[in-house]
Amino acid sequence: MAQILKVKPEYVNKVQVHVNGKLTLLNNDLTQEQLLAFFLKAEFREYIDITYTNIADSFPESFEIDPNLFHAYDSGEVTHDPAKTNYTANTVGKHLNETRGKIDAFDGAFVRPSTRPSFFLDFSNSRFIDPKIAFYRNSPATYIDKNGVMREAKANQPRFTHDPLTLECLGFLPEEFRQNLIPNSMNIDLWDKNNAIYNGPSKLLGWPSHSFTLTSDISSFVRTSIAVVPGTTYTYHYLSSLNTASAIRLSSSNRSIAATTEFLTNGVWLHSFRFTPVAGETSVALYIGKIDANGSAFNVTAPQLEIGLDYTSFIPTTNGVKAREKDVCGLLGTAFSDFFPSLKKGTIVVAARRSKAVWGQYISLSGPTTSNGINLIEAVSNSGANVAFASFAVKVDGTSVANANSQALPNDFIMGLAFDTNNTIGAIDGTLGARDIQCEIPFFDKIYFGGVTPPNTPIKYIAIWNTLLTDNELINVTKKGIAGRQSSGLPSNSDLGSGAYVSPYAIMRSKTRQEFSVDCSGANVTRNVRRDYDFTFEIVDSSGCTIVAQPASSCTAGTDNPLTFSGPVGKTLTYAITPIYEY
Repeated sequence: MAQILKVKPEYVNKVQVHVNGKLTLLNNDLTQEQLLAFFLKAEFREYIDITYTNIADSFPESFEIDPNLFHAYDSGEVTHDPAKTNYTANTVGKHLNETRGKIDAFDGAFVRPSTRPSFFLDFSNSRFIDPKIAFYRNSPATYIDKNGVMREAKANQPRFTHDPLTLECLGFLPEEFRQNLIPNSMNIDLWDKNNAIYNGPSKLLGWPSHSFTLTSDISSFVRTSIAVVPGTTYTYHYLSSLNTASAIRLSSSNRSIAATTEFLTNGVWLHSFRFTPVAGETSVALYIGKIDANGSAFNVTAPQLEIGLDYTSFIPTTNGVKAREKDVCGLLGTAFSDFFPSLKKGTIVVAARRSKAVWGQYISLSGPTTSNGINLIEAVSNSGANVAFASFAVKVDGTSVANANSQALPNDFIMGLAFDTNNTIGAIDGTLGARDIQCEIPFFDKIYFGGVTPPNTPIKYIAIWNTLLTDNELINVTKKGIAGRQSSGLPSNSDLGSGAYVSPYAIMRSKTRQEFSVDCSGANVTRNVRRDYDFTFEIVDSSGCTIVAQPASSCTAGTDNPLTFSGPVGKTLTYAITPIYEY
């Protein structure tokens, strides 16, 4: 498709964008490929103009109309006689009619739910939790922000994590209680070093890391030793610039455990080890990076030893064990009844990334605990024996009365459940499961998003109807949309008739952006830009000025960000800062 992309004149050489860890100043000397990459990112689209060379070129390459046929219209030959087939305009009209027929057939086959969701949490787009929804986590916790940087959220601040490679928002991250049992995970330079030289601090994923070089092929390593309890399952993991990792060693028996290595993004790999000490294995030697490889240099960060079957987000420690508390998010008390006065029938749709652990709970509708147990509908995934499954379970007084669906899962999936007395059916990725007619719907008075036991993996969105969707509607709301993401059957930003929203961040950014002007003096002028909140930095006008150094486009709270520039007396440099409300 022939197209021309240009930076809008008001932004040329004035705006920097942050992509894949690099800052780029926007100008029209950049390649079309670079400009297209910026245009495809929603947050940068407003800076780029895209135009087509002619009408014909505005059609995709796969479009059925030959662009050469448009000369008929250009020459004024626009009449259409169905009986005449020897001129080009008729051919164009024929192709247009055929294409329209295909669109009509596709549109007719699509079934959008007849009603909008009663409740829709689009975590991956809004990155926001309404104050009516209860949320708390009584500790800090880490996540990957929209620039692919690992950051620490404050206590009771929800996390919306991102894919560090694609920067796609994966949604709300709810995790269970975990502890990092390594006392000095932030101070790897204090670990035991044998024939290893500490080169100094560095960074991985924007997080402080440590650089080492090995000096021998024999007994060359960086390690620490931790006491463990036989019969308890642990997971050890860390980030490294290496795509190969060493093993760990159970000290008492000298048993070795190999690592599983996972590519995260350019230059960063995650290495994880799951192990269960047996009788007599009371301590473990945790190596980090390579072993016995003379001349090898590597960066490492974020080592964590935790009790559990999978790795979770990093918990920084400096001088002892530290805990990350459980994320709790839900409609509780009057907030539940405000949205759902009664929920004896309905439909739930959850889009998420599957749990790495044996069991993970994405949403639970809960009622009061009775003498025999709890009333519950839960959406779970199971990843035992290297096969992932998802299912909905309905429990009355603690007894399971229905399991709506269970099938193998890809990494990202959409699951749905339509429930009513004696009429319960589930679907996953557009495929219906077996219908269960033995279900008595219990009484509910609260909903937990992320479940009572969080899945330790992100949730993209949750939609709830207080009506029973038809089988066809359920199939369509669980079908994957473009690029395997949000279902085409759900509301989208551009679908004003089906529940579009205005992002609160757009409003807050426009209302809280501040501009500052500093006079030039004929020599270098330095200003230190610092705030107690995260913010974006932007040069608004630097005409006649020379910028020596400036803050990054995204700045962290409590950090010094020097701005140095020069220019003749009478010139003024103007910059803007905007608080960051999204994660």
